This record gives sequence, C-alpha cells and structure tokens, in this order.
Amino acid sequence: MLNRDQKRIFDKIKSHLISQKEREDLLENESSRLLRLDNTKPLRMFISGVGGTGKSFLIEAIKCLVDDIWHPKSGEIMCAIVAPTGIAAFNVGGLTIHRLFQLPIEHEGKTAGYWTLSKEAQKRIKMTLKNLKIIIVDEVSMVSNLNLAYLHMRLEDIFGTDEWFGSKNILFVGDLLQLPPVNGRPVFKKISNKLVKTRLGAANAVNIWKETVEYDELTINERQKGDETFFKMLDSVRHGCLTDETIDTLKSRVFKVSIHEKYKELESEGTNPPICLFSKVDACQKINELMLESLETEKIELACVDVVDESGSTA
Repeated sequence: MLNRDQKRIFDKIKSHLISQKEREDLLENESSRLLRLDNTKPLRMFISGVGGTGKSFLIEAIKCLVDDIWHPKSGEIMCAIVAPTGIAAFNVGGLTIHRLFQLPIEHEGKTAGYWTLSKEAQKRIKMTLKNLKIIIVDEVSMVSNLNLAYLHMRLEDIFGTDEWFGSKNILFVGDLLQLPPVNGRPVFKKISNKLVKTRLGAANAVNIWKETVEYDELTINERQKGDETFFKMLDSVRHGCLTDETIDTLKSRVFKVSIHEKYKELESEGTNPPICLFSKVDACQKINELMLESLETEKIELACVDVVDESGSTA
C-alpha cells in the first residue's frame, strides 16, 4: 500500500496518464483539428527522496498503473524503466539506459560523441518503442548531463520531433546526494561549451535539467522507521556533515579481528546478523563464502557465459 506521500505523487501521475488515454481515444474516433493541435505538455518530473522513502515501490506502482490503463500486449514496451548501471536496472526490473536507447558508450575513459543510428537500427528501435507512454530513469544521480543530452537527442530521432525527450512523459527518480556520474558532471549542471561543440555538434549550451524538470520529493522514510538514531546518522553521512557522535558510533563498529573470527561471532548471533561492509572485494568474498558454507543445503554452481550481441536488438 502506498503511504500518503507516495500516493500524492502517484495520483498526480495517474491523473495525467488517464487524461492522455482519454485524448488518445478521442483522436482515434474523431478527426477533430482541435484535438490534433492539443498542446498538453508531457510529464517531466524529478522524484527525489533519500534511501528508504519507497522510490522503487513507487516505480513498480507506476508501471502497474500504465499496464492497467493501456493493457500492453506481451513484449510491448509502454513503460520503459531504465537506469545507468546493470545492477541499478536489475533492481527495478529494467534495462540500462544505454542498451534500450542505444546511447554512445565511453571507452577507455574517453567520452563518446553523439552519433545517429543506422537506418536499420533506427527502424528496429522505432518498432520496439512505437507505443511508449512513459520513461522512468532510476538512480538519476549517476546519469551525467551529457548522457541526459544524448537521451534527449535519441528520443528526438526516434519519435521525429524536436520537443524535449521526444515529447514523451519522463520521470527521473533518485537522490542527487548519492553516487555521482563516473567521469561526468551531474544532470543539473550545464554542459560546457567545449563539450557542446565536440560531443553534441551544437553551437550553444543549455541546462536541460533546469529548463525541463519539475521537482517533487518523497519524505516519509519507511526503511528506518523506529530507528531515529540510525536515520540521523545516515542523513549526516548523506550531507557530508558528520558529527563527532556519528564518527564515534561508526568507529565503534570497526572490527579488528580476523574475518574468520568475525564470522564465528556473527554465526553465534543467530538468524539476523548485522550487515558487514568491506573496502576490498577479497574480504567481502571470504565472509560470503563462509556464510554460504554454513547453509545446510546443496551448493549449486551456475557458470556465466558472456556473449556479444551484435544484432543491435534492444529487447
């Protein structure tokens, strides 16, 4: 069930999408010139919120809403959920923003310039997204201002319009105080004139975020309910303003024993041990192996096979 904060934003989106569906139905049944000149603006929202405010839950609710309104056929994409990384995309049941929209990818630390798709690739992506109603971009803090521009330009190409983001509804979700883009500047920063010329092939820079996005925020924290001390600690870390009390609390949790000894200690705490954070992969893998070995079940190993997809498919 949505809390009152989530429901407020959900109802706003619901009202817009239902109105859009009603206009589409009228257009299908009438040839009214006034309807065809309808200039209702698409949704362009940034839904902010700290960790635990239910952003992912709201995303799932919006996807279900789109399904309820339009009843997409199997394989039909009407609500495109994307994120800047594979893990982030997996967490919300989506694809990476680069894969779905075929965006330029950075190689060896060098920023790629924008390129238009081949006629064949453009035909495929147009077919894939022909009934798209809304785009949801999760973990927007990791999307650079340049990739935001690339997304806008790609959507222009796909839908044949110079309106922002192909005149599609678009929701950006995340916390801009979380992880920043790798080798890039945040979405809210204006692109430098140099990058505009060398990467976008344009003459003038524009702050897309400032020009287009409406702000809203989730404020009710569901995850840290009943633990005000932990919530305040996380909030101070989020703002980069650690108090002496927070620093002392964090230091008190640092363990100096071996990983094996720490595992034995955690094992004795039963079925709900605390989370352990490690700065090195080897240490993390070691304690995970110890925990897995303690399970009284058959161990099954699944071998991963990487395959290069050269078809250009976005499915």
